[in-house]
Amino acid sequence: MKEVLNNGLLIQDHKTQVFVDNFVCDAPARSLLKCVKSHSGYCSCERCVQPGEWKGKVVFTELDAPLRRDHDFSRKVDEKHHTKQVKKTLELAWFRS
Repeated sequence: MKEVLNNGLLIQDHKTQVFVDNFVCDAPARSLLKCVKSHSGYCSCERCVQPGEWKGKVVFTELDAPLRRDHDFSRKVDEKHHTKQVKKTLELAWFRS
């Protein structure tokens, strides 16, 4: 995939540049790509920073919890939300700005 993104595709003597614009993922795949807690974890809410509570399953009960911000996410401010693993599947250089 990296080669196609860097060099494009050659189809019938016509070179086409390829970009990844976005990924469409279910919750488990999205958490894997973003290196965050799985969708069923205590600090797994992608929208807000509240920790979940165990009520037979992890639930998020607050309706007015503080929202996550892009800047805080990229700085990994909420350490409990992020996993320790580093994925090499996503290299930002692959994506167009």
